[in-house]
Amino acid sequence: MAKLKSVSTCKSRNIMKNCHVRASNLTNRKRLFKKRKPIRRSIRCKCQPSSLPEESQCEDVSLVICLNDKPDENVMIKLRCIIDNIHVFADGSQCIHFLDTSAAQGKVYVIVSESFGEQVVSCLHDQSFVDAILIFRDSNRRSLRWINKWSKIHGAFSELSTICATLKKITRQNDISISTFSANVHDPTTKIWNREKPSMIYTQILKETLLSIDFQKEHTEDFMKYCNEIFSDNKLEWNYRSKTSIWWYSWNSFPYRLLNSALREMNLDLIIHMGFFINDLHQHIQQLYSQQFGEGKCIESFTVYHGQKLSKADFDRMTKNKNDFISFNSFLSTSKDHQSTLRLAQNFIMDSNFVAVLFVMTINPNQPTTPFASTAEISENQEEEDEILFSMNPIFRVEEVKLLDRRKRLYQINVTLAAHGDSTFCQLTHHITRETCADDNPWHRLGSLLITMGEYYNAERIYRNLLDSAIDDREKGYVSNARGWLKYNQGKYKEALKLYKSSLILYKKVLPSDHPDFAIVYNNMGIVCNLLEDYSTALFAHKTALKIRQQLYEPNYLALYMSYSNLGDLYQKMGDRTKSLMYFERGLEIIWKILPHNDPDIATLLANIGKIYYELDNYEKALLFQKRALKIWRQSNSCHPYSLAACYGHIGFIYKAMNEPRQALLAFNKSLKTTKCIISLNHPMLADLNYNAGLLYYRMGKYPKAYTLFQNAVDIGRQSLSSKHSYLRDYRKYLKLVKRHL
Repeated sequence: MAKLKSVSTCKSRNIMKNCHVRASNLTNRKRLFKKRKPIRRSIRCKCQPSSLPEESQCEDVSLVICLNDKPDENVMIKLRCIIDNIHVFADGSQCIHFLDTSAAQGKVYVIVSESFGEQVVSCLHDQSFVDAILIFRDSNRRSLRWINKWSKIHGAFSELSTICATLKKITRQNDISISTFSANVHDPTTKIWNREKPSMIYTQILKETLLSIDFQKEHTEDFMKYCNEIFSDNKLEWNYRSKTSIWWYSWNSFPYRLLNSALREMNLDLIIHMGFFINDLHQHIQQLYSQQFGEGKCIESFTVYHGQKLSKADFDRMTKNKNDFISFNSFLSTSKDHQSTLRLAQNFIMDSNFVAVLFVMTINPNQPTTPFASTAEISENQEEEDEILFSMNPIFRVEEVKLLDRRKRLYQINVTLAAHGDSTFCQLTHHITRETCADDNPWHRLGSLLITMGEYYNAERIYRNLLDSAIDDREKGYVSNARGWLKYNQGKYKEALKLYKSSLILYKKVLPSDHPDFAIVYNNMGIVCNLLEDYSTALFAHKTALKIRQQLYEPNYLALYMSYSNLGDLYQKMGDRTKSLMYFERGLEIIWKILPHNDPDIATLLANIGKIYYELDNYEKALLFQKRALKIWRQSNSCHPYSLAACYGHIGFIYKAMNEPRQALLAFNKSLKTTKCIISLNHPMLADLNYNAGLLYYRMGKYPKAYTLFQNAVDIGRQSLSSKHSYLRDYRKYLKLVKRHL
């Protein structure tokens, strides 16, 4: 009978939450953690728009200018601040020929004189790569009624400076991704741990973490070094402190496009490198908010506007339920000018998969969850006196959705900025704190978040930096334990065990033997030794962790549940089902008293009890417990996909034992699909899933498919398991058997 592998009960929040660092240690950091200083602003700027690499746009965008007279250099500088890649023509035919023969990729924006505008527009308007057209009125004598029949034209302008401002607004409208989150944090449609589309929770946690870090001058230098490594053909020179962070952000080229692209695509490597800029920009907005809307300035609520193009899928999700939250996953620029924002939204060009949205935002300045400020006196473009800039990740409630224009698929969504007094928002922030150990050092919290998101490379980089800056053995021990947890999540159990042992050695130098940090490391070590089938060491580690926790904590403490559950799992592996059930029942008694009954930890325990019944050949009861666990995990906000994948795998085992191969294959395929999205391709869990799916195909007589799956299992097992591991022996055994049928 196949063995069911356990679902780890020791999730990141449980492990990392109790890994404390002494406050006295933090105050002595030399490199990463220093007392915050005011934002500095007074060094000469050397970085000009023309010096920026085209790659810094992070997307393929071009501007084609077709005017009788070439714009003066001041206008060209402003235009390059918006789009670096510019082509200028003085003749309409040359402009058309260029676009016809250049095989333009990405978006193209066109500025054209009215004198030959109709000729150019009629030839280019229907080209898919042309996103917007702006007409420059070089003479007021001509009639412009012809422009009304061309939907991509955003207007006719007498001043090039006005064209610059309009072009900037157009290019910024669709840069921001939007996440939705149910007002009910236990809504089954809400998924936090979704790596395919990171949710509001991820970006909110990331923001909070980055804002709690005190970045230093070397972080700016590291960012420039990072950019110069990427853009090796065009070295950057950027005297960052020469201007305010808001000025740089409003300057639309570098770093605005880098930051927005990174936040839109959740490029965590780039986001972390730009953390200093995110931090400074937030602090500057906060300073301005205090000056403009702070104490004693009892200002009434006001309205701002933002236009954006949304996919129909995002729009449907956003408007599904009234009072749901939405989050703009970046800094958000809005306007007090309703008409200009509406005109921009009306001119969005979309296929049938998109809709245009005008957000009407009601702002109560007295209790905002996100700071905001007018940027009129600080922005690079001081003509934009109506701009209100929100800090990163402003969260709003959806109040009402209206259809404004069916033909143009234009909607108005009324939203209200979330307030600190909002009870549901407070519930959400509590949920975030619980999931990511907000009491941790911010770099530790960021590392833990990255592990949860599967961003192992960036997590490793952070922990190595922490190790380099560690000032005592306590801190080094913490980092070694955290890196062990990272290796465990990667399926590198031997490396994880080595790091846990290193953590114990370091802790023994500075901590008493009954310190809670020892219990954490022993707990983690026991999990890994269990997976490596070193059961005697695993039993010693788990019992040591339990002994420490029993001395320190009350009987209903969550850490005790973790120890009981891990011992139940271990005794199950050792074949002692009586002790296994005993420890699982003790764990259930604890968490039933202290956790909501739809908490994922309860699902873990139900799944483990289901595995015991499976081994007792009580398949109906085993299936019942696994399905109860699956229901909780699928409805949970905080369920990691790893748990779902494991549960599907367990259900597959049960159906296989019940001689229902088709149901078993369905469950195994769901497990494989989920697993491939969240773990490395050489993870031992993938090997076992391939093996069990192969067994089913083998018994169904589908030998070529079985051979492929067995070979996958062997290849993965060779990389992740010891040569004498029992699972690897099974994989090889069946690979040989299936070869006889080919």
